[in-house]
Amino acid sequence: MSSLFPLSNVAAGVMLLFLKPLKKAEFVEVSSYTGSVKDLGLFTTVLETADGVFVSIPNSTVWANAIKNFTRNEKRRMDITVGISYGDSIEDGLAALRELVSEESRILIEPAPQYLVHTLADSSVNLQLRAWVATTHYWDIYWQTQRKIKDKVESKGITIPFPQRDLHIIESKNNA
Repeated sequence: MSSLFPLSNVAAGVMLLFLKPLKKAEFVEVSSYTGSVKDLGLFTTVLETADGVFVSIPNSTVWANAIKNFTRNEKRRMDITVGISYGDSIEDGLAALRELVSEESRILIEPAPQYLVHTLADSSVNLQLRAWVATTHYWDIYWQTQRKIKDKVESKGITIPFPQRDLHIIESKNNA
């Protein structure tokens, strides 16, 4: 049975090289691994993770699992969620998100950005910005927008809440 294992890797390697679901330098998720494709051979696919770890995956494993390719398409949707207090205006929160978009020229106009009430959570009303960006700029825009969102929301007089709990201490009447 072990002699068939390399043959399945070669067969999978041929399929990967022929169909090209991933290519060198693309950022992918395969099985439980995420990283940039460094090499694609007959037996294995080599990834380098974002933190610089070398990962060698048998091609039969790559071929047998879904491949999520983060860089293949020209654009990606960026989803950013921010929680606001239940006492704050949803419209003011959505206006803050619109202002953020208007200040970032690299956010694509088409498809149009969406400004949504995402969830009514325990401690906050979660608003979400969904905007499309060029894949090459995705992380740069994502991190910059995350950094700016707190100041922008607070400039509208909105509070970003944090989970809070009330603790009620009940004294026992049976104190010995």
